[in-house]
Amino acid sequence: MKLQREFTDLSSMFDGAIFSSFVFNSDYFERTLLKILSGKSLAEEIIICVDSGSYRETIENDEVRLNSVGKEYYLCPIRMTNGRFHPKVYFFASEDRAAAFVGSANLTAHAFDQNQEIVTKFELKNTDDNDLDGPELAALADIHEFYSQLLEHPVAEAIGKTSKQKMEELLETTMWVTETGSRDSTGQITAVLHNLEVPLLDQIKSRLVDRGEEINQADIIAPFYGNSVSIPESLTNEGIDTRVWLQQDRTQVDITKLELWEQKNENAETIVFDLDRYVHGKVLLIETDAATYCL
Repeated sequence: MKLQREFTDLSSMFDGAIFSSFVFNSDYFERTLLKILSGKSLAEEIIICVDSGSYRETIENDEVRLNSVGKEYYLCPIRMTNGRFHPKVYFFASEDRAAAFVGSANLTAHAFDQNQEIVTKFELKNTDDNDLDGPELAALADIHEFYSQLLEHPVAEAIGKTSKQKMEELLETTMWVTETGSRDSTGQITAVLHNLEVPLLDQIKSRLVDRGEEINQADIIAPFYGNSVSIPESLTNEGIDTRVWLQQDRTQVDITKLELWEQKNENAETIVFDLDRYVHGKVLLIETDAATYCL
């Protein structure tokens, strides 16, 4: 999916939107996306949360023009004390409909129109005769919870008063996605996880334990693996067959550490693939005896 086209094709009007991104391209957003979003009645009701480092690079760059910030949208830094603010979640809010896109795409021209990204779309209409249930509701409720917790978390202390108030109003507008009683995560297949408090891998393992399942095999596709291969290593140390997928000449990974990991573990494998488009998508595919799960 090309997100620019998906944003254009959104059929309904919304009261506002809350976006989160690691990287923010202001020129692309103001020249292209803002025009699309203004047609959805979102002008002045768009809040964009970005990593504080990326925020600083944007506002300190003399070549960047922020003509509409503070007027037609609000840009908010999220200050992580350890790590970076990395989620890419685009949440559209109204009293009668909610929509969200969750995946690997930053708020940039390359991500929205060129890279190969992994994105899931959720959309749900709120009507009196609609029995609200299913994976869309579960996902939208999780996203609502993420932004609600983000506002109360210390990492969001730099969000301005006006931006915070607008975020709170939009979350209040979509309270209907949460008003369905308690949800049992044990039986919930679709979920949107965040790690404001608990690491993602710990949450995944906990959910599988609750279901009486164990991970047998894991496939990891990502352009970045950090300065180590600690995640693949932690999986193989637990006896899990683990495959790491790398794009030829386009992946940033410590090859020496990767080779050592593969040599030391019989259950470790590296697969190199080649594509013309830059693969920015991130996938963790997990297999148990009972099912296959995709993060």
